[in-house]
Amino acid sequence: MKNLSTVFVFMLAVLCFSLSLVAGEKSIVDGKLIILKAAEAPTIDGVLDPVWDATTATPMVKYEGHSLDSVGNFHDHSSNFRLLWDEGYFYAFVSVVDDSLDGSEKASPWNSDCIEMFFDGNNGKTTSYETANDVQWRYVYGETPAAHPGGNGRGEYAFANTPTGYSFEIRIPKDSLLNNFLVADQEIGFEISNADRDGGHGQETVLHWWTNNGLTWQNTALFGTALLSSKEANSTINIPYTDTPPTIDGDMAAGEWDIASELSMARVEGGRPLDSIITSWKDHGASFWTMWNENYFCVFANVVDDSLDGSEKASPWNSDCIEIFFDGNNGKTTSYETANDVQWRYVYGETPAAHPGGNGRGEYLFKNTSTGYNFELRIPKDSLLNNFLVSDMNIGFEISNADRDGGHGQESVLHWWTTNGLTWQNTALFGTALLSGVTTGVERNDHSVVTSYELGQNYPNPFNPSTNITFALPKSERVKLAVYNLLGKEVAVLANGVRSAGPHMVSFNAGNLASGVYFYKLQTESTLLTKKMVFIK
Repeated sequence: MKNLSTVFVFMLAVLCFSLSLVAGEKSIVDGKLIILKAAEAPTIDGVLDPVWDATTATPMVKYEGHSLDSVGNFHDHSSNFRLLWDEGYFYAFVSVVDDSLDGSEKASPWNSDCIEMFFDGNNGKTTSYETANDVQWRYVYGETPAAHPGGNGRGEYAFANTPTGYSFEIRIPKDSLLNNFLVADQEIGFEISNADRDGGHGQETVLHWWTNNGLTWQNTALFGTALLSSKEANSTINIPYTDTPPTIDGDMAAGEWDIASELSMARVEGGRPLDSIITSWKDHGASFWTMWNENYFCVFANVVDDSLDGSEKASPWNSDCIEIFFDGNNGKTTSYETANDVQWRYVYGETPAAHPGGNGRGEYLFKNTSTGYNFELRIPKDSLLNNFLVSDMNIGFEISNADRDGGHGQESVLHWWTTNGLTWQNTALFGTALLSGVTTGVERNDHSVVTSYELGQNYPNPFNPSTNITFALPKSERVKLAVYNLLGKEVAVLANGVRSAGPHMVSFNAGNLASGVYFYKLQTESTLLTKKMVFIK
């Protein structure tokens, strides 16, 4: 067991790291917490399964009854959470840093270490609870579902102790949720909080995601808003499209990264559990954000590290560094293909002008922070093999962060996707990322309202290798626009999800396909339209 002073140092670092994320609220889009759909159900054991890798770890940084500048009084408490849903269940995973675990207060359980979740099934934002829609459930540290009093907190759940506190994982069945709100693209009212009991008495602090008002137990207007997204969280992460590439200053404060989601580098090279890093070094954590447009691929990383050392030049991978791996056609081959695949390394403290051999193109900057450093990068299209910056393109992707301590070698290497250290030679180890397409409005000469389904002829046609496809919808609904070869095999998906009423345009790049005739098909809930196009290399 770690001594108390060591625990406090690490916890304060984690807390500061969480607070550094406040400016971005990266899991929020248009004021809504985005909850991805689970492609597979996690095992409820308090252990972070791979299915959680594509979710955002959102910090609880609102202090009940306290302003943020009073946080310095509390050295032992921080929390973040991840959410998923599917048609049968609502899932949550909470990670808590807490040096003293106490679930003993039964008469007033809110004064124990506990987690509370608040649901408003129709997002009514009323100032009192509606019987048909609204509920608060409490989960007290150490309890089990069988021992849970009065059904206050439905679902299958587990608490698991960690070296720095505990984790909590739950799945709540649909029939326990009021209003049966588990529907794609449904908005709900939501809040989550975490109470800390210290010294055998009451609440020392209560952390919330959305509000610092302690009356959420009676007032649903205090909840935030969450959107049950139709986008699945699976082995493919979404990289959002940005109209405005960020200014490379190592800072998120300008809000340029607000559309992107934070993802954790939580896989430890060599297969060691993440807790072993916390126990052994207590100084290393990393997360990242990505964006793209037709001209740039952009990355932002935040690294927690107590000792910064970029001095190893002979074998720079043994320095504090960030490595980014691309497979432009997502081939998942066991060796690098010259035309598609590349690994670039960025060593802490280097500048583009001093970067050796062009290993790591782009405009970038390292910026020191109170807990380590930020790294911001913008790679121009002409530096990327295969020119893969195309809407709705799948690419192979991986990112890692190495930590050098004590003047020798790598103490640990964190990855997003794999625990295997051979990514430098094997692209099959990369994860998959989707360059999420943003359908762009098409100018209509008559500016009339769309009254029927339309699928335009691609232009140019024939094409090499890119072409544009237009379609129009008389109402907002789910659509799928896909490309097929002459054998009827689907070779690309250009749109798959809810689109608003009106005209839209998407781009298609066939650079990885053979010359020939292809068909593209627009399918909605009520119509099916197909057209032919010709690709000539």
